[in-house]
Amino acid sequence: MRSAQFLDAAAQRRLLRLLRWRDVQARSSDRPRSWILDNELAATLARTPPADADALGALFEQFPKAPRKLAGAVWQALQTPLADEAEAPLALPANDSNKQALKKLQDAVAERSRELGLPDGVLASRKHLESYLERRQWPAALAGWRQQELESRLQALLPAR
Repeated sequence: MRSAQFLDAAAQRRLLRLLRWRDVQARSSDRPRSWILDNELAATLARTPPADADALGALFEQFPKAPRKLAGAVWQALQTPLADEAEAPLALPANDSNKQALKKLQDAVAERSRELGLPDGVLASRKHLESYLERRQWPAALAGWRQQELESRLQALLPAR
């Protein structure tokens, strides 16, 4: 979620909890994720968590699409740390240096795509490049021939930490 880059580390962990809970709920009820908990409300809850369940209910009154029947489950998801949340990578802040680094990676991918005669987006998506920039680990989705074509070029473009 794009808005995560504007959240501090604790808020990003709360957002992760809510989004994982939402995914489980959406799958089990066979409903779109946005019907369970929309992105704007999830980001609001992560950014400024309510003090208690009553405050959560009051906040839900401000959002027409809030899942009022699931308020208890939302509260539980918000308050219960995930076993692996400490290892989850944080979104990079939306600053100029991160934007420039992503642009360099995108340009290198576009150049290699032209060399290979491939349409844009076949070698690597923005999402995968952002993941690579954040984690400094090659994305599993780009393993195989894409890794052979790109990894050495892109690794050289990663900014120093």
